[in-house]
Amino acid sequence: MTTQKELTSDYWSNLMPHLSVLKKTASKTSTSTSTPTSTTIDHTRRLLNEGYFTTQLNLPPTLPAKLAQGITQLRNAGWPASFILMYDEAWELSNAASQIMSNLTTNTNNGDMLAWDIDPNRDEAGFSPHRDRQPIDITASFHTNGDTGLPSMPKYSTAWIALTNATPENSCLYVVPKEYDPGYMTGDVDAMDPLQRCLPNKNGYQNIMALPVNAGSGVFFSHRILHWGSRGRKGYAIPRMALSIACSTEDFEPSYFANSTEQLPYPDLEVRLGLICGQCICYHERFSFNGKQMKLFTKLWRELKCHFSSFYQKKVLKEMVQAIEEALQRDERGGGVNGGSNSAGKDEVDGNKSEENEDSDEDDDMLDAALDAMLEGGDDMDFRDDYDDVGEGFEVEQDAGKGDEVEVEDPQPFAPSTKKQKLKR
Repeated sequence: MTTQKELTSDYWSNLMPHLSVLKKTASKTSTSTSTPTSTTIDHTRRLLNEGYFTTQLNLPPTLPAKLAQGITQLRNAGWPASFILMYDEAWELSNAASQIMSNLTTNTNNGDMLAWDIDPNRDEAGFSPHRDRQPIDITASFHTNGDTGLPSMPKYSTAWIALTNATPENSCLYVVPKEYDPGYMTGDVDAMDPLQRCLPNKNGYQNIMALPVNAGSGVFFSHRILHWGSRGRKGYAIPRMALSIACSTEDFEPSYFANSTEQLPYPDLEVRLGLICGQCICYHERFSFNGKQMKLFTKLWRELKCHFSSFYQKKVLKEMVQAIEEALQRDERGGGVNGGSNSAGKDEVDGNKSEENEDSDEDDDMLDAALDAMLEGGDDMDFRDDYDDVGEGFEVEQDAGKGDEVEVEDPQPFAPSTKKQKLKR
């Protein structure tokens, strides 16, 4: 298995010579405080009234294409797209996006970052409809306008930056604007899909807004906006690649970094690697990682978690056991990579069995370690999930008798918790 010592700056530089590693620096006080322009005033208005806006970032013209090329090379080398965060150019982009959000909202990059590589020719699609955060007190998740006392800017916002042109043909983002979303400020209704609530009749579908953007431009939106990525058209040649950067205030969602002032805008190599592994664990449900990959992520995370806040350490720990179990189950459904063929000789079969036993022991040790860590984490481990597949939780066992109790997932895809509950049929 690959080790942290092998994943040096030279390794990443040799993998992608057209990108840089630990060569860029920036002033810690680079955030602009200039007088608002007509553009920033328009962005402010749209974020307040519509819940989102689109804009082009002030980036070097070749930077998005270089990052897109890097994601392609990462895929070819067997690395997930988010490993593009090993490179300075990804942090240059994230710093530019964070400055835009900071100027508008005072929110700054909290570390919740992911890269996307969606190709309709691989039968891939973006996330299904969701809100990024589901706070219990929605009003408190917005800044207060000092003049009116009313909620104003969101305390959590996301910058979604396209690295290739994002179009309806390769999966651009879609949103329901704030004005057409009854749950945006008041909250969602129990046992009712928020998207269905926004679309009570066929006329409601006309309120859905497609947001195609060119490479180097982005969609900026609040934590309450309903949004999703579409399924592109097979045959379209260009995958949809993007980088998402979440920004928040410390009182709403603490930074993932142990010391963001010192670690940003260009983190050390260990911080980059640890964040990527932590994110792969936290977002395991969105990606099809196998057991070997998850073993690497969890191993590296344990070695590097000291670079991150206690908040983020608990967030990763909450997902770790399920992430490991799902990866191992995925391996089992695929038949395993070590199984011998029918024509294999006895020595080869015996060797494979020995290797499988060693893998099984390693899997058990990994799960035990994760469970022990969760127990050590105590009771303060409840993080409200921010995403569920639409429709998940509505299925019940067909063979259950009338009146029987059956266990189903929480029937509210956007509810604060997805813990199992008992329902009567």
